Amino acid sequence: MALSSDYDYDLRWIHNESGLNAHPEGDVEFQVYAAACYSLIFCISLPGNSFLLWVLLKERAWRTTRDIFLLQLAVSNLCSTATLPFMASNDLHSWGFEGWACGALRALHRLGWTSYPIIVTAMVLHSYITVVHASRVSAQAFSKRRVLVGSIVMWLACAAVAVGFATMCFSSPSVFMLYFDTYFHVILLFLLPLAIVTFCYVHLWITIRQGRINRQDQPSKLILGITVGYFLCVAPHTIIAFIAVVLPTATHILLDQKALLYALLITYPLIHFYCLLYPLVYIPGAQRFRRHLPQRCHRSGDDEPVAVVNLLETTE
Repeated sequence: MALSSDYDYDLRWIHNESGLNAHPEGDVEFQVYAAACYSLIFCISLPGNSFLLWVLLKERAWRTTRDIFLLQLAVSNLCSTATLPFMASNDLHSWGFEGWACGALRALHRLGWTSYPIIVTAMVLHSYITVVHASRVSAQAFSKRRVLVGSIVMWLACAAVAVGFATMCFSSPSVFMLYFDTYFHVILLFLLPLAIVTFCYVHLWITIRQGRINRQDQPSKLILGITVGYFLCVAPHTIIAFIAVVLPTATHILLDQKALLYALLITYPLIHFYCLLYPLVYIPGAQRFRRHLPQRCHRSGDDEPVAVVNLLETTE
């Protein structure tokens, strides 16, 4: 299987470091599988996230703090989604882009992949602060200003990281860079967000159980859905890649080499299903988005709106 630089974990290097020097038989099956996953995700994610972005811009999403996060989430998903057709082409026909084209696509993919967990974590932190520490929250205007400034800093930092990793298209990455790539994803984009999200939701659950907040002030179940879904999509490949890179000797002794290689090849395309979570959860689950759909899509047979989630869950 042709594994080129668009794979952020550089699977060829992982295979060699963990003793996985032999490629499995039947590479075509993995190529078709990966291309099918990318194509499916692209066909759903592009119109879904574009629709959400259109609705948020139409409703002036910058007016509330939560809408600012939702707007950025759609942009982040579209960054990753835009690169999927090229990744599918790479799997089926080998990589046909070099130089600046390769760097631009890799940077765009990295920008979406890096920004998404940060935005989701910020949304959970926002829910935690407004619910558990409501009395300490600053005025709304000051809160929005802080969010806007923080968002600009976050996007600039993610862009810098994306450009830095895009240079791998122009030269072979060093061993240090590949180790740094793995640790960067595992620690900063997986373990740290997971720890923050777990802490916030445990305290939110305790607060709700103690009856210290009423029903209308409870955190959005939609945010919980896309947060849990993200970690479920990313966890398998992140854990397997980390084990293969950091513990190559133990991997060689304790695990079947081909089984680990199969696991890496199977789980990598599954990561990108997180791009579907936002539209699949919010379009049917939030009334503010359903009302922009054609009448037949968001009304039941008795001509009454379908109430999946209360409107309060998606507005401040």
